[in-house]
Amino acid sequence: MNELYFLLAIINFLGFTTLPFYYGSQLSRTNPLLWLFVPDCQLSALFLTVMFTLILLNKENKYVNQLAVSSSIKYGLWTLLVLIINYQQYAINLEYWALIISHIILLVQPLFLLKKLKLGIESIPAFTFLLLNDASDYLLGTHPYMPPGFVATAAIMTPLITLGLIGLSSLSKRFFQA
Repeated sequence: MNELYFLLAIINFLGFTTLPFYYGSQLSRTNPLLWLFVPDCQLSALFLTVMFTLILLNKENKYVNQLAVSSSIKYGLWTLLVLIINYQQYAINLEYWALIISHIILLVQPLFLLKKLKLGIESIPAFTFLLLNDASDYLLGTHPYMPPGFVATAAIMTPLITLGLIGLSSLSKRFFQA
């Protein structure tokens, strides 16, 4: 299992390093105080890198676990929905398929770690961050590029995904009695 966690830490770190390519221009136009709310998927990959590294070092942190698992599921799912629902707006090329595959990986890897997603005191910082990110995205305009006609739909869909994750963490707590 340690080899798998090590591989996932490396893969997620490499995903994080794509931040300048995908978000460099948006960050340059965004107030630095809001930068934390811009690179959703890359930040999720960084959280997963930290989580897997802490697990490997036997210094696991339940707050980091909550943030890594919940943000990875949320932004993996969100991006897949945006890309698939709006496929006609994107050039269907190698980059599109790379985005689809990388976000399937972002979504799927924490599903094997659902026992780490439990509604409790440790989930308050993670879900607070996700809800603040939702507000920042659609009230302050820090959301990533998407077809303009889809922004209103995404503004409804995004907090619903967060609320769904809160429900999932409640079910996970019941299913994986700690």
